[in-house]
Amino acid sequence: LFEPMTIRGLTLKNRLVVPPMVHYRCDPGHTCGTFHVVHLGRFALGGFGLVFVEVTAVEEIGLINENDMGIWNDAQAESFKPLIAFMKRQGCAIGIQIGHGGRKASSQSAMQGMGPLTEENIKAGAKVWQPVGPTSEPVADGWRKPRALTTAECRAMPATWAGAARRAVSAGFDTIEVHTAHGYLLASFLSPVSNTRNDEYGGDRNGRMRLPLEIVEAVRKEMPDTMPLFVRVSSVDGTVE
Repeated sequence: LFEPMTIRGLTLKNRLVVPPMVHYRCDPGHTCGTFHVVHLGRFALGGFGLVFVEVTAVEEIGLINENDMGIWNDAQAESFKPLIAFMKRQGCAIGIQIGHGGRKASSQSAMQGMGPLTEENIKAGAKVWQPVGPTSEPVADGWRKPRALTTAECRAMPATWAGAARRAVSAGFDTIEVHTAHGYLLASFLSPVSNTRNDEYGGDRNGRMRLPLEIVEAVRKEMPDTMPLFVRVSSVDGTVE
């Protein structure tokens, strides 16, 4: 556990890894600020080999809620540099998980319950926007109805993720993880429960895997050969028959 480990060209001083933990505490403009330096910096001080920044949106409609961080523009990428510099000074590798909320975008924060926005949330000022997904079926009763992505929008999606990866590499992250779990956009394309499309991005397993695979390939192309790429997937859909 405390021995070094090398993955591609990244050598971790030990095998202790802090996974992404969402706190929904962005600074203005969906940037990284003091909260994350303090929150994640303590794990570097504690001796962890690798720490991941929580899921960071690849585009604005992909925010899970209005307090998420993003990396769809250069100012957002720049905001991570103080955190990255601190972590590396402590000998800790730092990664970023990039993702898209999909059908679960425009929802509650963890402190509110992680469910769909309620009338009370909206009256209190919660920001509401149109989520997107493989179809127009909502996650469950009470959740906002998503807009189904067109085939053309699906084909354009890898470039959006590639842009996020390019900024992450430029900012100085040591590794990237693609979020393909928990019912968010890519998970909803993978699952036959939520993906009932009849175009090239649906149907059989190959069709349902097409968008996640295209995105992973696009992200990989933006990364140095020495940088490892991780992908998080869900092993179950979490449905109850």
